[in-house]
Amino acid sequence: MISNKKIVLTGADSGIGYEILKLLASEKSNKILAVDINMNKMHTISDNVIPFKCDVSSKENVDLIFEKALEELGSIDIFYANAGYPYYELFDYVDWERTERMFQTNVYSPIYSYQKYVEYLNGKEGHFAITISAIGKMAMPGFTTYSASKFAMEGFQQGIRFELPKNVKLTCLYPIATDTNFFAAANEE
Repeated sequence: MISNKKIVLTGADSGIGYEILKLLASEKSNKILAVDINMNKMHTISDNVIPFKCDVSSKENVDLIFEKALEELGSIDIFYANAGYPYYELFDYVDWERTERMFQTNVYSPIYSYQKYVEYLNGKEGHFAITISAIGKMAMPGFTTYSASKFAMEGFQQGIRFELPKNVKLTCLYPIATDTNFFAAANEE
Protein backbone atom coordinates (compact mmCIF):
# COMPACT_ATOMS: atom_id res chain seq x y z
CA MET A 1 0.00 0.00 0.00
CA ILE A 2 1.22 3.50 -0.82
CA SER A 3 1.25 5.66 2.29
CA ASN A 4 2.45 9.04 3.51
CA LYS A 5 2.94 10.34 -0.05
CA LYS A 6 2.13 13.59 -1.82
CA ILE A 7 0.65 12.60 -5.15
CA VAL A 8 -0.51 14.27 -8.35
CA LEU A 9 -3.01 12.16 -10.30
CA THR A 10 -4.38 13.35 -13.64
CA GLY A 11 -7.56 11.95 -15.15
CA ALA A 12 -8.86 11.43 -11.61
CA ASP A 13 -12.61 11.88 -12.06
CA SER A 14 -13.47 8.79 -14.10
CA GLY A 15 -12.43 5.32 -15.14
CA ILE A 16 -9.18 3.85 -13.90
CA GLY A 17 -8.07 7.23 -12.56
CA TYR A 18 -11.09 7.45 -10.29
CA GLU A 19 -10.59 3.91 -9.00
CA ILE A 20 -6.92 4.63 -8.31
CA LEU A 21 -7.89 7.88 -6.57
CA LYS A 22 -10.22 5.96 -4.25
CA LEU A 23 -7.43 3.50 -3.39
CA LEU A 24 -4.85 6.23 -2.78
CA ALA A 25 -7.30 8.30 -0.71
CA SER A 26 -8.22 5.32 1.47
CA GLU A 27 -4.75 5.67 3.03
CA LYS A 28 -5.37 8.84 5.04
CA SER A 29 -1.67 9.69 5.29
CA ASN A 30 -1.59 10.37 1.52
CA LYS A 31 -2.41 13.82 0.16
CA ILE A 32 -3.57 13.86 -3.45
CA LEU A 33 -3.98 16.65 -6.00
CA ALA A 34 -6.71 15.09 -8.16
CA VAL A 35 -6.70 16.70 -11.62
CA ASP A 36 -9.40 16.38 -14.25
CA ILE A 37 -11.27 18.44 -16.81
CA ASN A 38 -14.49 17.21 -15.15
CA MET A 39 -15.40 17.55 -11.49
CA ASN A 40 -18.28 15.10 -11.18
CA LYS A 41 -17.19 12.62 -8.48
CA MET A 42 -13.74 13.15 -7.02
CA HIS A 43 -14.64 15.99 -4.64
CA THR A 44 -16.76 13.62 -2.54
CA ILE A 45 -14.08 11.03 -1.81
CA SER A 46 -12.04 12.20 1.17
CA ASP A 47 -10.53 15.18 2.98
CA ASN A 48 -7.06 14.20 1.75
CA VAL A 49 -8.10 14.79 -1.89
CA ILE A 50 -7.69 18.26 -3.38
CA PRO A 51 -9.75 18.48 -6.59
CA PHE A 52 -8.24 20.65 -9.33
CA LYS A 53 -10.15 21.32 -12.53
CA CYS A 54 -7.65 21.52 -15.35
CA ASP A 55 -7.34 20.40 -18.98
CA VAL A 56 -3.93 18.71 -19.22
CA SER A 57 -3.65 19.17 -22.99
CA SER A 58 -1.51 22.32 -22.96
CA LYS A 59 1.96 23.19 -21.71
CA GLU A 60 0.56 26.14 -19.77
CA ASN A 61 -1.94 23.94 -17.94
CA VAL A 62 0.66 21.32 -17.06
CA ASP A 63 2.75 24.18 -15.66
CA LEU A 64 -0.31 25.20 -13.60
CA ILE A 65 -0.65 21.65 -12.25
CA PHE A 66 2.91 21.79 -10.92
CA GLU A 67 2.33 25.24 -9.41
CA LYS A 68 -0.90 24.08 -7.73
CA ALA A 69 0.74 20.87 -6.48
CA LEU A 70 3.60 22.74 -4.85
CA GLU A 71 1.18 25.28 -3.36
CA GLU A 72 -1.19 22.63 -1.96
CA LEU A 73 1.14 19.69 -1.28
CA GLY A 74 4.49 21.36 -0.71
CA SER A 75 6.26 18.61 -2.66
CA ILE A 76 5.49 15.79 -5.12
CA ASP A 77 6.50 12.23 -4.27
CA ILE A 78 4.52 10.61 -7.09
CA PHE A 79 3.27 12.10 -10.35
CA TYR A 80 0.81 9.81 -12.13
CA ALA A 81 0.03 10.90 -15.72
CA ASN A 82 -3.20 8.99 -16.21
CA ALA A 83 -5.34 11.46 -18.19
CA GLY A 84 -6.26 10.33 -21.67
CA TYR A 85 -9.24 9.65 -23.86
CA PRO A 86 -10.26 7.66 -26.95
CA TYR A 87 -12.39 8.12 -30.01
CA TYR A 88 -14.33 5.08 -31.20
CA GLU A 89 -14.80 5.56 -34.91
CA LEU A 90 -13.88 4.51 -38.38
CA PHE A 91 -10.78 6.48 -39.33
CA ASP A 92 -12.08 7.63 -42.69
CA TYR A 93 -11.94 11.43 -42.42
CA VAL A 94 -9.53 14.34 -42.67
CA ASP A 95 -9.32 16.39 -39.46
CA TRP A 96 -5.93 17.64 -38.25
CA GLU A 97 -7.34 19.27 -35.12
CA ARG A 98 -9.19 16.15 -33.93
CA THR A 99 -6.00 14.08 -34.05
CA GLU A 100 -3.94 16.90 -32.56
CA ARG A 101 -6.30 17.24 -29.56
CA MET A 102 -5.93 13.58 -28.69
CA PHE A 103 -2.14 13.64 -29.02
CA GLN A 104 -1.92 16.79 -26.88
CA THR A 105 -3.70 14.96 -24.04
CA ASN A 106 -2.48 11.39 -24.51
CA VAL A 107 1.13 12.01 -25.63
CA TYR A 108 2.44 15.56 -25.24
CA SER A 109 1.04 16.05 -21.75
CA PRO A 110 2.60 12.95 -20.12
CA ILE A 111 5.92 13.53 -21.89
CA TYR A 112 6.03 17.17 -20.81
CA SER A 113 4.89 16.18 -17.30
CA TYR A 114 7.81 13.75 -17.11
CA GLN A 115 10.24 16.50 -18.16
CA LYS A 116 8.78 18.91 -15.60
CA TYR A 117 8.86 16.27 -12.85
CA VAL A 118 12.51 15.34 -13.42
CA GLU A 119 13.41 19.04 -13.44
CA TYR A 120 11.38 19.59 -10.24
CA LEU A 121 13.09 16.66 -8.48
CA ASN A 122 16.54 18.08 -9.20
CA GLY A 123 18.18 14.89 -7.92
CA LYS A 124 15.65 14.06 -5.16
CA GLU A 125 13.93 10.69 -5.33
CA GLY A 126 10.57 10.52 -7.03
CA HIS A 127 8.19 8.21 -8.84
CA PHE A 128 6.57 8.87 -12.23
CA ALA A 129 3.73 6.69 -13.53
CA ILE A 130 1.96 6.59 -16.90
CA THR A 131 -1.17 4.77 -18.04
CA ILE A 132 -0.20 3.46 -21.46
CA SER A 133 -2.89 0.80 -22.15
CA ALA A 134 -2.82 -2.62 -23.72
CA ILE A 135 -3.79 -0.80 -26.93
CA GLY A 136 -0.22 0.53 -26.86
CA LYS A 137 0.90 -3.03 -27.59
CA MET A 138 -1.81 -4.19 -30.01
CA ALA A 139 -4.17 -1.92 -31.94
CA MET A 140 -7.93 -2.41 -32.00
CA PRO A 141 -10.32 -1.59 -34.84
CA GLY A 142 -12.30 1.55 -34.13
CA PHE A 143 -9.50 2.96 -31.96
CA THR A 144 -6.92 3.81 -34.62
CA THR A 145 -6.00 7.29 -33.39
CA TYR A 146 -6.11 6.23 -29.74
CA SER A 147 -3.93 3.22 -30.55
CA ALA A 148 -1.42 5.49 -32.30
CA SER A 149 -1.24 7.75 -29.23
CA LYS A 150 -0.67 4.79 -26.92
CA PHE A 151 1.93 3.26 -29.25
CA ALA A 152 3.73 6.62 -29.02
CA MET A 153 3.73 6.35 -25.22
CA GLU A 154 5.02 2.78 -25.44
CA GLY A 155 7.93 4.03 -27.55
CA PHE A 156 8.54 6.88 -25.10
CA GLN A 157 8.70 4.60 -22.06
CA GLN A 158 11.00 2.17 -23.86
CA GLY A 159 13.42 4.95 -24.78
CA ILE A 160 13.28 6.82 -21.49
CA ARG A 161 14.12 3.67 -19.52
CA PHE A 162 17.61 3.85 -21.07
CA GLU A 163 17.97 7.47 -19.94
CA LEU A 164 16.12 7.39 -16.63
CA PRO A 165 17.98 9.27 -13.88
CA LYS A 166 18.84 7.04 -10.91
CA ASN A 167 16.61 9.12 -8.60
CA VAL A 168 13.45 8.50 -10.67
CA LYS A 169 11.35 5.35 -10.63
CA LEU A 170 9.09 4.77 -13.63
CA THR A 171 5.92 2.69 -13.60
CA CYS A 172 3.85 2.06 -16.73
CA LEU A 173 0.39 0.56 -16.54
CA TYR A 174 -1.19 -1.44 -19.36
CA PRO A 175 -4.85 -1.98 -18.51
CA ILE A 176 -6.99 -4.02 -20.84
CA ALA A 177 -10.76 -3.57 -21.21
CA THR A 178 -12.00 -2.74 -17.72
CA ASP A 179 -15.38 -2.09 -16.20
CA THR A 180 -15.28 1.71 -16.50
CA ASN A 181 -16.99 4.30 -18.69
CA PHE A 182 -14.09 4.17 -21.19
CA PHE A 183 -16.06 2.71 -24.09
CA ALA A 184 -19.11 4.90 -23.46
CA ALA A 185 -16.90 8.01 -23.35
CA ALA A 186 -15.28 6.97 -26.63
CA ASN A 187 -18.63 7.37 -28.34
CA GLU A 188 -19.41 10.83 -26.94
CA GLU A 189 -17.41 12.81 -29.54
